[in-house]
Amino acid sequence: GKSIVLTGDPGIGKTTALLKISTDMLKNYFILASKAPGKGTLDVPLLIKAKELMGNSPEKLYANFMSIPEIQDRISVKTLLVDGLDEISVDEREECVRIAAAFADKYKCGLVITCRKISLLAKALSTFDRYELLPFELQQAVSFVEQAIKDKKLLDVIKNGILNNEFRMQLTPMALEMLVD
Repeated sequence: GKSIVLTGDPGIGKTTALLKISTDMLKNYFILASKAPGKGTLDVPLLIKAKELMGNSPEKLYANFMSIPEIQDRISVKTLLVDGLDEISVDEREECVRIAAAFADKYKCGLVITCRKISLLAKALSTFDRYELLPFELQQAVSFVEQAIKDKKLLDVIKNGILNNEFRMQLTPMALEMLVD
């Protein structure tokens, strides 16, 4: 039932965070459903790009999502996850937040929106709980690289480079993935 905005620099993992949230929500539901099959509704996340909200009413969005009448009474949206508010035009951002909030209010679900750190959105998102995704700390970056690289020699070179700041880069998930590649 909360409204949350996840902010952060490009490549920090905002979209990945939404994917993780939606995956975890579905996993939790399936665990509960397996203990009591056939009971209750399927509470699902709805993950959507901000640009897909534009020009839609909450009812139209819900109808698009619930396009099969036979399952409408067995599924409900638990959380609306809106990705990329910063990827639509400045003129559309407040309207996008309004549409998302109206959807969450009408269907009594939580709301999570991602966007880069943009001061222009402070007013539109003032009622939201705000969380900022930050770059990895050194040990987190090393752990990330250890999981991705199996070649011991290459792993040692990259670990030393990270620990000695030889790469002079922000330790974001995307930057580390590119380094590993």
